[in-house]
Amino acid sequence: MLHHAASFFFMNRNEFLKKLGFKGAALMALYCSGGCEHHLPPVYDIDFTIDLTNSEYASLKIKGGFVVVNYVVIVYTTDGKFAAATVYCSHQYLPGIEYDYSRNIYSCSEHGAEFDLSGKGLNDRGKNGLKIYQTSLKGNTLRVYG
Repeated sequence: MLHHAASFFFMNRNEFLKKLGFKGAALMALYCSGGCEHHLPPVYDIDFTIDLTNSEYASLKIKGGFVVVNYVVIVYTTDGKFAAATVYCSHQYLPGIEYDYSRNIYSCSEHGAEFDLSGKGLNDRGKNGLKIYQTSLKGNTLRVYG
């Protein structure tokens, strides 16, 4: 009996959970509990507006300025256009996307993935691309959708 009990000390977590009878989705739920939730793809359905006269969005009046609203990075690009992308990097689905105004690209502060404004990956960590949203401006109201 001691030999059998000792074998539990030398197996990995996955083997241990399988010995307890967990399989499939139940195994993944337990295996990832507390450690995998940031690796799940975010929800991408977006449709909202912001009032650019609101002081909360003052950085969108300056070329190169950006804000994060509803998990979307909204940018007033260096060439004077609005752009929007998910804040979740496709490398590991961590919320680290920012706008690098000096290079006019999106970059991930977590692992260094880089993307152009169309969402195309510019390095190996950005190879999966980035979810981009449409923007439209009517007066002082900016709509972000997609």
